[in-house]
Amino acid sequence: MNASLSDVTWFKSSYSSAEKDCVEVAFLGEGCVGVRDSKNPTGPALVFTPREWDSFTARIASNERTRLTPAPRGRSATSSDLPLGRSEVLD
Repeated sequence: MNASLSDVTWFKSSYSSAEKDCVEVAFLGEGCVGVRDSKNPTGPALVFTPREWDSFTARIASNERTRLTPAPRGRSATSSDLPLGRSEVLD
């Protein structure tokens, strides 16, 4: 997916703290959902397909815990490190 995220509307949860320690979500075309770090709004964002987003939110709703393994030393984390499937990181 090749998308510009500069002109989308980003939302934060009403449960977010004032310190900005949260993520923001944007609803994109074709049912995709963007997720970014609220502390770095001009940084990279993850883009989930509708199926990936449904899987992610279903896991949260059922309180399943997903263990994220840090990337090996000297290598940045990539979308293949995510346990929920393929998501794209957009800069």
